Amino acid sequence: MDEKLEQYLHEDDSRKKSELYKDLINKNTETLTKEQETDNLLHFAFEPIDISQKTMQTLETIDEFDQGFSANVMQTINKRERNKTVIWIISGIAAIIALSLVLMNLNSMSHYDSQNNHAQSNGDKGLNSPEIQEVIVLPEGVRITVFKNSKFEVLKEEKAYLELKTGKMRVEVESRKGKTPLLFHMPHGTVKVIGTVFNLECNAKESSVDVIEGRIEFIHNEESINIMAGETGNSNGLSLTKSIEQNLSVQRDASIYSFDNLEQFKTEGNPKLTKGYVGSGIKLDGKSSIIIDRKENSSSETFSLWLKAEMSDVKTRVLICQHDKFGSYNGFNIFLVKNRLKLQLKNQTDSLKNMANKKIELNKWHHVAFTRNVDGQFKYYLNGECIAEGNFPFTYKTSELRIGKSQNTWWSPFIGIVDELRIFPRSLSEAEIYKISQER
Repeated sequence: MDEKLEQYLHEDDSRKKSELYKDLINKNTETLTKEQETDNLLHFAFEPIDISQKTMQTLETIDEFDQGFSANVMQTINKRERNKTVIWIISGIAAIIALSLVLMNLNSMSHYDSQNNHAQSNGDKGLNSPEIQEVIVLPEGVRITVFKNSKFEVLKEEKAYLELKTGKMRVEVESRKGKTPLLFHMPHGTVKVIGTVFNLECNAKESSVDVIEGRIEFIHNEESINIMAGETGNSNGLSLTKSIEQNLSVQRDASIYSFDNLEQFKTEGNPKLTKGYVGSGIKLDGKSSIIIDRKENSSSETFSLWLKAEMSDVKTRVLICQHDKFGSYNGFNIFLVKNRLKLQLKNQTDSLKNMANKKIELNKWHHVAFTRNVDGQFKYYLNGECIAEGNFPFTYKTSELRIGKSQNTWWSPFIGIVDELRIFPRSLSEAEIYKISQER
């Protein structure tokens, strides 16, 4: 038995007995405090430790001789034991919650990886083989997905960039406007790139390029062809050929004006029917025009028209236009001056004038097209080739589309023949414009 406890039990003097009691309590309280500190370090364990056994034995011995004096101390110790049990329960619950959160996070990461892999798979849409050999990122903003069994070499020449010797790869090139085009070699031809997304494929017999976005120039010896989105270029080492996506439906949603008669149009002057590009066309004599009332204007649209100019001089001769009269001139104007077919755009605060500077031959059929979308992106085409593009939003203030003459008298009328006007309530792709330009 503890020496102080022995003294306490046999002491008759109440004052000394009280002092011995305090010593015993202080001694065992210190023991309890140290044990609680140890317990706090181990509070995530799942089996509780009896930290107050010695203290309880001492107090029980005292209680046998002096129950009333130790009652308050016993209540305090019991309360501490109950609090300790609650702490163990809460700690166990916290550990379970923490484990659950870890498992949820691992599951979320697994789900993210699955989605990311799926997104990468969708990014390779249009590629026939799912067996990727490697993905490489090169300088000049080039990302290449190389497919299994492909052989290639990154070249160090100043102009040439890469040579695909056999196999297939997908190439993504950032826009290089104002920079030197990149050249990608294959056994039967070279692809000249400004900025686009395309697939290259070659074997012992032929080389091909399939354009997904933008356009490229396909070159072999002295021959070259432009390949646009939705088109495929092929070379067998002897000649270059181009094919267009078979299900490309250009005609949908189009308003087609074939000019086989004049009764459906409002006219000025004396336009006449004559032989057109397909069937009949309208001959404009420099004093005449056709007016089409567009009941619904669109901020995303395409204009496509065939023309044969019979005269061009220093005067601005209007081919087709839709804009305000005087004032702000919101809209567009395609006109001919000195054998050059130009585009002008205007809104209430700004204008783009004399865009493109492409010469045309007189007395020969040419195809012209203008597209724009809701974001203000526009493209201007001549004979299937984009010759000007940019961003210039505008909103019409009039529904009148005019062919051959503007309502502003200081611009001169067109002299020649027009035919096959098509208006689409959407911005056609380069492949669609090219397909129209090849129709007969």
